[in-house]
Amino acid sequence: MVTEKEFFVNIAYLKAYKHEHNLTNRELAKRIGVHESSISRILRKEKGIGMKFIAGVIYNASELDLDKLLKVNQKEVV
Repeated sequence: MVTEKEFFVNIAYLKAYKHEHNLTNRELAKRIGVHESSISRILRKEKGIGMKFIAGVIYNASELDLDKLLKVNQKEVV
């Protein structure tokens, strides 16, 4: 069996981070390295995240705790 992992954003944690640092969507997007509309869609749960978002957090916003930011859903595939 193979285990697939799907990553989801902890929206509450991301919103709290944004609020604590007094960031707009544009400022948060610039910090992470993605487009402002991507942040807006992620926060509205209209869009998932991709490698660009994850890499941007790791390299540009390391103060975000990945363990809190990302939720992992694992499922076994036959």
